[in-house]
Amino acid sequence: MAKLMISFLGTGKYETGQYGFSPEQKYTGRFVQTALAALLKPDRVIVMVTQAARARNWEGPDGLAATAARELSSMVFREQLIPEGKTEDEVVSITVEPDRKGLAVSNIAGLEIACFTIKHVSTPSR
Repeated sequence: MAKLMISFLGTGKYETGQYGFSPEQKYTGRFVQTALAALLKPDRVIVMVTQAARARNWEGPDGLAATAARELSSMVFREQLIPEGKTEDEVVSITVEPDRKGLAVSNIAGLEIACFTIKHVSTPSR
């Protein structure tokens, strides 16, 4: 069975850090997404990005797309554009099926449903 990793890319400043699950299993890099992919070795990585995150941290020679292509060329990294999440409806459209039961992302990269758990969800104020 193919392994799919889903991650979110924000608009913050990503700086080089060291990531790992143990002292023997470490990765040094700017993006946690490349570190997790290097350590977990999924077949595909889908990175959820807003327009702002795409412009700031996905595109360009130092962006995640170029970094992943350089450092993990055997893995497929793909962006998935999502709304900014400024309203409750935008947040729900990102994470919940139309019946609003459970957390799921539908129709990502040809999958019918990819489910995942979110430990902390911050709902924007109205």
